[in-house]
Amino acid sequence: MAEENHVGEFLKRQYPEHGTLLIDNKGGLYTIIIDANMDDYVCKFNFDDCVEIDMGGYNTISLERNTLIRLANLIEEAEAIYRNRTQVEWDSFPD
Repeated sequence: MAEENHVGEFLKRQYPEHGTLLIDNKGGLYTIIIDANMDDYVCKFNFDDCVEIDMGGYNTISLERNTLIRLANLIEEAEAIYRNRTQVEWDSFPD
């Protein structure tokens, strides 16, 4: 389990969706992360054991160890959700 620190506690208060797995309107999974510079990034999980980080016009991203660990864990969580979705669940999302 990742260590809690003052940055992590601040992020939980200011950005409650930081590091939370979310579902878009097409059934895709994503999260929003906040880097060490307090910039936000949308990270998509595309059912390929990867995370796609939208840099949103930034050239660089500075991630703390805890954020990297959380992203790695979210890849596993997203893969499990995608793998366990039934066809009926997939069909409930618009194309």
